[in-house]
Amino acid sequence: MRTHDRTDVDVLVLDDEPSVASSWADILELAGFKVGVAGSVDEAQDLAARRTVHSIILDHSLVVDEPSVWPLDIAHRPAVILVSGLGRDWLQQTQAQCGHRLFAALTKPVPPDHLIDVVRAAVAQGD
Repeated sequence: MRTHDRTDVDVLVLDDEPSVASSWADILELAGFKVGVAGSVDEAQDLAARRTVHSIILDHSLVVDEPSVWPLDIAHRPAVILVSGLGRDWLQQTQAQCGHRLFAALTKPVPPDHLIDVVRAAVAQGD
């Protein structure tokens, strides 16, 4: 798990594909964000229990089977950015079912500049 010694994490990248999580973390760190990385919901909840997380990038694979069941139980409600490669139809359906929990929903591939802009807005909302 990639974290900083500080108590706050601007964004937690939650993806079960290590190369994707690492790439997004690199992009966001280069943009100046403090980043945590988790490969599972359990890891994410452990990190969130120890640090304040302002936003989460959540891969669709963690909600794809049952989008109405939210996988995270984090008390302070960080801004959630859902990312999917399943297409716009799936994202629209998921937003309809759990949109009140989402800050944004993005379709892969996500251009780095767009990812940075969305995360910057999500972190600003939490401040």
